[in-house]
Amino acid sequence: MVDLCVPPRGLKRAGVFVLLTRHKDVEHVRLLRKLWPDGNTYKRTCIINSFIKATKLDPDLEAELQLLQRKSEATKRNRNQQWQRAVAMVAKRNAAVADAVQQRDGTD
Repeated sequence: MVDLCVPPRGLKRAGVFVLLTRHKDVEHVRLLRKLWPDGNTYKRTCIINSFIKATKLDPDLEAELQLLQRKSEATKRNRNQQWQRAVAMVAKRNAAVADAVQQRDGTD
C-alpha cells in the first residue's frame, strides 16, 4: 500500500521514487486514498502535472542515461563473438567434468 497524497509543500522526486521502487510490479501497488476528488478535473490535472514534474529527469541526467544505454548496446554487439566463445568453452568444460564423473563412478 502506498500513500501518494501530495504533501502540503509539494512533491519531491526522491519521495515518489522511493515509494514506487519498493514494489516489484505496479500491479501490486494499492493507494490508500484518492489522489483528487471525484469530478474535480482541475485538481486532477494539477496533481498529474505535479507527479510528472517531480519524476522528470534533469536534461543532463537524461543525456547521461542515453549515452550509457548506447554504450551498453555497442558493447553487446562488439563482444558477442567473445561471449559465444566463452559459452562454448563453459559447455566444453561442463561436458568434460560430466565425462570424468561418469568414468569415476563407472556409469555410461
